[in-house]
Parts: sequence; structure tokens; C-alpha cells
Amino acid sequence: MVQSFLAGKRPEENFSDGVAVTELLMTAYMSAEQDKTIQFPPPGLDDFVPAVAKGEWNPNQ
Repeated sequence: MVQSFLAGKRPEENFSDGVAVTELLMTAYMSAEQDKTIQFPPPGLDDFVPAVAKGEWNPNQ
């Protein structure tokens, strides 16, 4: 994607690719907060807001 932007070309990735990446990242956040491996896609993913996005994450805990 970066190479496409640098070359002034339209990237091969599309909106669906972006949604898939976001779903994976949100699932990773959910898994980390629950401190366990979870199935993909987990229930409640559409409404999940990670602690870091809510300003509640503290790396020193």
C-alpha cells in the first residue's frame, strides 16, 4: 500500500481489506484484555471498544 501511495497509484487493497484488518486488530485487543485466546470472530466484536481507545489502558498495571 505504501509503495502505491509513493508511486501515486491506487493501492490493490480495498475497503473490505481494511475492514478485515480492523476486525483482526479489534479481536487481538479483545483477546489481550481477556488474557486468553478467543475464537474469530468473537461475539460482540461490532460493539467492542478497546480500553486503549477509551483512555483506560495503563501499561504499568
